[in-house]
Amino acid sequence: MKLAIGMTAALLAVTWPCIAAEDTGKKVDFDVYNGYFESNRSGLKGEASYLAFTDMDSFRRVFGIGRVLGNRQRFLPRDAFDTRTVVAVIKRGNRIWSYEVRGVTARGQTLTVSYHETSQDGGSARFASPLIPSVPKGKYSKVVFIANGKKAGTATIEDRPTTSRAADRVFVALKPEPLPSGP
Repeated sequence: MKLAIGMTAALLAVTWPCIAAEDTGKKVDFDVYNGYFESNRSGLKGEASYLAFTDMDSFRRVFGIGRVLGNRQRFLPRDAFDTRTVVAVIKRGNRIWSYEVRGVTARGQTLTVSYHETSQDGGSARFASPLIPSVPKGKYSKVVFIANGKKAGTATIEDRPTTSRAADRVFVALKPEPLPSGP
């Protein structure tokens, strides 16, 4: 019996890394941008938003440029949406959030963005802290956001043809999916 348990444990030790690597999906290159703030006219509410953008008009409807002295900022190139999809997390409240993207993977049509987030007290002021990574365009239809190892939210990517109204594109591209309730 001990031999069977030992052999099973040895087999799992050898095969587990292969199974785990297969489950994570294919690594995707990403860039992270800063220097943006959430526009007061974005129309987004709540403690957090999980977003996906396929065009610059939609992105500009939610984010404005915030130049700050002393900090190096990295802005999206003007032609970014020709070859890239931008995703974002915005955390709101009386805490200031910092993020570090740990990796982006793709499995089928699902893109997974894994990141570490920390916060510090902001006192009585209210903040909107964005994380804005981009990835090469692909046949993605959904983004899953993993914060500190736990699923934080999802967003649907719908790459629709350009219409004359930017608002038509914004709210289709940004439609977040509700998180399941429960523990």
